[in-house]
Amino acid sequence: MVSDAPFNCTDMKNQQENDVSNYYDNNTRYFLKFGQHQGAAHIHQLLWAPDVQNQLEAVQYSVALVWQQIQAIQARHILDLGCGVGSSLAFLRQQFLAQAAQNIQLKGITISQQQVAIAQSRYPFREIPIHVLHGSFQQLPDTIGPIDLSYAIEAFVHSPDAARFFQEVSQASRPGARLVLIDDFLSENASPSTKREQCIRRFQEGWHLGSLLTTQQVNLLASQAGFRQIHQQNLSEWLPKHRLRDYALHALLPLLPRFLRKHKYPLSLIGGDARWYALRNNWIQYQLLVFEKIN
Repeated sequence: MVSDAPFNCTDMKNQQENDVSNYYDNNTRYFLKFGQHQGAAHIHQLLWAPDVQNQLEAVQYSVALVWQQIQAIQARHILDLGCGVGSSLAFLRQQFLAQAAQNIQLKGITISQQQVAIAQSRYPFREIPIHVLHGSFQQLPDTIGPIDLSYAIEAFVHSPDAARFFQEVSQASRPGARLVLIDDFLSENASPSTKREQCIRRFQEGWHLGSLLTTQQVNLLASQAGFRQIHQQNLSEWLPKHRLRDYALHALLPLLPRFLRKHKYPLSLIGGDARWYALRNNWIQYQLLVFEKIN
């Protein structure tokens, strides 16, 4: 029987946010334990850029790219959108301390209560405090601005409403502020196929992605919120795509019993495997996008 109840877009977006919250509440400790570099507590991809010397530098390279943008405009009020357990903010704090910088504000927002608790235990009050707030970047607190630079590393794709994401960040940003996105985006010219669509769907479902878009779509939404793109770089070539662990997972995951595939951590592994396969086939790209607020 088909229901006559009206489709409620708000309810769907709220459910998507709840799914993301549960995803990170359930999986963060696994990510930190089995992640790319356990000592750094970063839930980020490894980027083996030409100047990277070791695994710690590789896992911190994405936030090092953010630091370059901070230096470019001498930003002092920084906001991490989807900050995890605060490790990127801790990296930035070290850079600011090395410069003996003054009047620095480092804030992060995460939808996961578990991540807030971990962050608060890891980063007590110091000379440059790190403030990790529980909430959604779909509805930023009124008191969080004005921001000099905001960034989202592998978090934008979780947005249930990409347009709202840009609107909220714009309202919290001063004119001339920058927004840095480092994330996965759909390739512009990928040929459609059933295999591609199935792979992308597994990626979206496994990692609870609400805004897996092309960069053209993202640029349009950003411009509507008062941002203009000033830089773009495809980082995909620096991702590790030929690790034995990835090939092993790709072979073993189809053998998982069906009931296990619905659990949070195995589901994230399925999503990660689909992402790896999509990257290898250039169906998605891992990119750096930098925007400037113009009004």
